[in-house]
Amino acid sequence: MTPPLPILSSSLLSRSFAVLRTHLVYFLSIGLTFTLAEKLLTLAMKGAMAATTVGESSRQLTTASALFVLLVLAATTLGIVVLAVTRALRGERLSLTADLAHVLASRWWILSASLAVTIVSLAPVELIGLPSLSWGCLGALWAGVLLLGFVVFMPVLVVERLTPVAAFQRTGFLTAGSRWALFGAFFVISVAMALLLQIEALWLRVPTSHAEMLASSWKALVRLPCHTLLLILVGVAYHDFRLARGEADESDLAQVFA
Repeated sequence: MTPPLPILSSSLLSRSFAVLRTHLVYFLSIGLTFTLAEKLLTLAMKGAMAATTVGESSRQLTTASALFVLLVLAATTLGIVVLAVTRALRGERLSLTADLAHVLASRWWILSASLAVTIVSLAPVELIGLPSLSWGCLGALWAGVLLLGFVVFMPVLVVERLTPVAAFQRTGFLTAGSRWALFGAFFVISVAMALLLQIEALWLRVPTSHAEMLASSWKALVRLPCHTLLLILVGVAYHDFRLARGEADESDLAQVFA
């Protein structure tokens, strides 16, 4: 019989807030670093696209390169946060250098597979920001399905350093008996993200450059805590899945960081 998963209880969000509150500077620093890097990459890509002396092939190469770097950064950030959350739940001291070294020790094909999952998982979320309600619901449904892979498959792939096939098998084992409930939970998360995107869209529909700058700053300030909390939710959920399968004891968790 499949044991009840703590992720389905109301304690998930409260414990995630507790982790964020206890280690606020650590996690916000990670989120801020990712946000700034994302902004710099976006500005660089826009500058390359706007250059009149650059050919179409060069623009496409620049866009692809910037997207690849951004996805590598996203996968690395997720791995660091998941490891840090697991350490925090165990009452250990957080170490950014140790977590970063563990993530970077993953082989290139593991990160490549995680990037593919990141693309598929995050791209449909943008559909939810469309004004059409039908497209928004469709995007939320798709995002709800794919976020299952993002929340479970990505940590398994990056943290436990399994092969992609083994990671899919491991994901199926961890989520057995709770996939529909998880889908419902992440559908709600997708709808919440849709509302956030709609609010951002309203702020960006402004005529003056000063207002556009304020809107861009507001967008970054809103997304920073939201993205940071979402990453922490992933880490707590991953820990809960292991706990529900009787794997979250000290000796077993030590193998994750070996």
